[in-house]
Amino acid sequence: MPASEDPLVLPKPDAGVAKAAAGAAAAAPAAALPKPSLVVKPASGAAAAKPQPQPATQCESPCYTVADYWPYKTCRAECSDDVCKRGWGVWTSQRLCCSAGAAFPDGCSERPSQCWVMESQVTRTCRRDDRKCLQGNGVQSWKSKAACCAKGAAFTEGCSASAPSTPCYTVGSYWPARTCVASSDVAVCNRGWGVYANKEVCCAPNVAFPEGCSPDAPPPSAAAAATAADITAAADTIPAVADAAADAIPAAAAAPRVPATAIANGGATTAAAAGGPVVRVPMSASGKAAKDK
Repeated sequence: MPASEDPLVLPKPDAGVAKAAAGAAAAAPAAALPKPSLVVKPASGAAAAKPQPQPATQCESPCYTVADYWPYKTCRAECSDDVCKRGWGVWTSQRLCCSAGAAFPDGCSERPSQCWVMESQVTRTCRRDDRKCLQGNGVQSWKSKAACCAKGAAFTEGCSASAPSTPCYTVGSYWPARTCVASSDVAVCNRGWGVYANKEVCCAPNVAFPEGCSPDAPPPSAAAAATAADITAAADTIPAVADAAADAIPAAAAAPRVPATAIANGGATTAAAAGGPVVRVPMSASGKAAKDK
C-alpha cells in the first residue's frame, strides 16, 4: 500500500490554506475584545472628580408659587404639573405672584444692598448693620443713612448734626439749695431737656428753677474769722495743758508728808520748809488749838 493511502498518515495541508487559517484564528480574539475608549486617568494620589449635578432645565411655561416667607418674601418658578395644576397658590407669572394681595398682603420684598438701623435714641444716630435686615419682621431698617436720618424716619427731628458739646449743665439739687452742676455725659447733654449750655443760663430765674439758683453762701465776717481763729488756737493748747497736768500728778504723789499738825503761821512755815503739805488747824478764841471731842 502506498504511503499516501495509509489511513494512519494524514495528508499535509496546503501551505496557503494553513496560513489563512492561522491569520483568522489570530484575528478572532482581537475582534472579541472591546475597543478602548479615551479615559483620562487621574494624577497619582488624586481622587477622580465626581460629576456635578446640573440644574434642571426650566420648562417653557412655568407657574409661580411662594419660595420664602422669611426673612424676605419671594416667589419662584415651578415646572411640576402637580403644583401648577393644583388650583391654589400658583400664578402664571412672577409679577402676579409678587403683586400686593396675591401671595403676600404687601407683595414680595427684596433684601437691600445696605441696611441702616437706629443706633441710639439718646444721641440720635444711625449705623449700618446688614445682619439686622436678615431678622425680617420686627426690625425697622432703611436702605441708606440718608433715609434713616431723614426727619420722621428713625427720629422725629432727624439725626444729630454733630456730637453734642460737653460739658453741659443740669440740675444738681432742688433742696435744701437749688444748684446747677456740670456734666460730661454725652447722653445727658443730648437728651433734649433739662440741660443748659452754661451755669449762668441754668441758674437764671424761670429756667431750671422759678426763683433761679440759691444764692451762694456769704464769706465769713472778720469778727467771725477772729473768733474761729481763737477757738482753733485754744484747742491747740489743750493737749499741752493736759500733758503738763499729767506730768505733775506723779510728782505731787511722791512728795513727803509732815506728820505733825501745823499750828498757826509757825507750823505752816515749818511744814512748808519740810517739803510737805501745809495743814491749817482752826484756832479757838483762847488761842489754843481746838481738839476733837
